[in-house]
Amino acid sequence: MKKKMELGRKLCRNEAPFDLVLSHTCPYLYEPTDLFLAGLDQSTVDSTMERYLGEIEFNLDYKRWAFGSFSCRPAVSMG
Repeated sequence: MKKKMELGRKLCRNEAPFDLVLSHTCPYLYEPTDLFLAGLDQSTVDSTMERYLGEIEFNLDYKRWAFGSFSCRPAVSMG
C-alpha cells in the first residue's frame, strides 16, 4: 500500500493539471459527517485513505473531483 501511495504523491509533483479526478471515497476534508451512522464511534473507523486523499487533494492541481462512496455531494470543484 505504501508504494501505491507514493505513486500518488509523485503524480502530484510531476503531472500537468487534471480536469477530473475520480475516486471511490473522498478526501478527509469533504467527508459528509452529517451522514455518519449515529451509533458508530467514528474514532474506531479507519480513515487512512481519506487522509491520504486529503494530502493528494491539497497538492494536486485539478478542476473537479468526483467520488461516490457516500452517495451524496458527488463532486468538488476548484476555482
